[in-house]
Order: sequence, then structure tokens, then C-alpha cells
Amino acid sequence: MPLILVLEKVRQQLHARGARTIRGLGRTFRNFDSFDGNKKIDSQEFFSGLREIQINVTQAEADALLALLDTDKDGHVNFDEFLVAIRVSPLLSSALLLA
Repeated sequence: MPLILVLEKVRQQLHARGARTIRGLGRTFRNFDSFDGNKKIDSQEFFSGLREIQINVTQAEADALLALLDTDKDGHVNFDEFLVAIRVSPLLSSALLLA
């Protein structure tokens, strides 16, 4: 499945679960980061978190999506990266329409 479609599926699922505000997304982020609470989501936490919200992806797809979201390339997604990725920007919306 193309990564942009996986990301859109994550957005839709989070929205359906009530994570529409920064507070709601913060709660979701903390749930994903529940393994060690270091305020960063690693590959295993991301994969498990996606599965918990019924996003069925392979570990490879989750890893690829994490790499896409990880803008500072430290191997983790922090809250700012998560927030930017989940909140749809006009540029990304255009990209979705063209895909």
C-alpha cells in the first residue's frame, strides 16, 4: 500500500476515534509512546500503536511511514513531527488528490 494512503488511513482512524484537537492527538501520541515514555515513538511503538487503532500494516510499511514522518532523521518521531504529519496541510491535500 502506498505510504500516502497509509498516512491517510491513520488520519481517518484517529479522527474517528476523536483525536481531532492537539489535546486528543497528544493523548494518542502518549498511548503510542507507552512502552518507555521517552516522548519519542520508535519503530516498535509505532507499529504497535497503529495495530491498536486497527491500522493493519506490515512492520515494513510502519517502518517506512515512520521514516517519512521522522523529519529530523533521528530514528524516532517526536510529538511535533507526529502533529505536523497528522494534521493535513493544503500541500499534502493536493498531493493526495494527484496520487
